Amino acid sequence: MVFDDDPGKAWLFHNSYWTALVEGGWPWSLIVLGVTVVFALRPFTRELSRQEIVAQAATVTTLICAWRLGEVLFTLQWALVIAVALYAHARARQTATPGGPSSAEVGAR
Repeated sequence: MVFDDDPGKAWLFHNSYWTALVEGGWPWSLIVLGVTVVFALRPFTRELSRQEIVAQAATVTTLICAWRLGEVLFTLQWALVIAVALYAHARARQTATPGGPSSAEVGAR
């Protein structure tokens, strides 16, 4: 972004939401936030495992950092938070399934 009063200086965004909005518009911003909220925060889930709560905390931290810092969304850290959230959810579903492996078998993996 270049300001008219100082044309020689270029300013960068320090907010990942604005960056996503400029780079991809509203559809891209909504997709990014939708993926993050649905897959990592799981707002419609009633029972959460301890690992899922940790993943939610990491997601909230990432979203706050994306608001206050630049280039936080679509980085390696964001991808790791989403991956941990998906893994925690899959593991919680696997151990909650009646025909699924026992907790000892899951721990041995």
